[in-house]
Amino acid sequence: MKYFHISYIGGVPLLFPIINRLNAAKQTGAGNEFGIWGPKMGDAAIALVTKIRSVQIAVERLNGDISALNNELAEVPDSVEKCLAHSPPKALVLRDEAVGFQLVASLDAFLYEARSAYEMLRTFVIRFARHILMERCSERDGARILEQAMLEGGHSSGWVEDLRLNRATFFHETAPWFAMEMTSREPRRYELLILNDNVADLEKSPNYAKLEEYRLIWLGLQTCATDMQRWALKRLDQIGTPELP
Repeated sequence: MKYFHISYIGGVPLLFPIINRLNAAKQTGAGNEFGIWGPKMGDAAIALVTKIRSVQIAVERLNGDISALNNELAEVPDSVEKCLAHSPPKALVLRDEAVGFQLVASLDAFLYEARSAYEMLRTFVIRFARHILMERCSERDGARILEQAMLEGGHSSGWVEDLRLNRATFFHETAPWFAMEMTSREPRRYELLILNDNVADLEKSPNYAKLEEYRLIWLGLQTCATDMQRWALKRLDQIGTPELP
């Protein structure tokens, strides 16, 4: 069998400072208490940076699909006004229904990849603790370490539960439904609403989230990755710095 592998591991420098700090400690002899960066750590590192880059791509595609939807709305202002004139508002039939399905696919991809990236962050923490710090670390410990790192960084961890619930809803219970809230007439601006139920009257059944809530999930994931990096560097410094006699 003739084959070759495809390399696409670049683009996310999150772990470089950790690896460099570990190598520097070992070269000076201060890191003798650390374990070896072996295959388990290498696999976890590659998986983590791959997932983070995948979320970035999912976000880019989601933003592109929202822009495509806004462009279509800009071309049919009269149709939008006819929908708004009804109570509850009528649904706008898209000229290109692929725009709607692409939006569904991009939203699902974001939720899947974001949740997977968070779990890869936890996996990296667990393996780093076990194989480098030589400490016991369970899945619960890994989640607790991430939560504490976010707290010390001054960041909320509430987005983790929001992400879990949204992913569970759209993977196991229903598909995303969308509405657009007009936030300005001059100039025309819209805010995407993600519905958890296929309901017509959102004022009577406000079971929806604004796109801003999903932006907060993405922001939370990015800050969590940075906080994890800071935690790992801090632990390396704590263990690798010899105590004064």
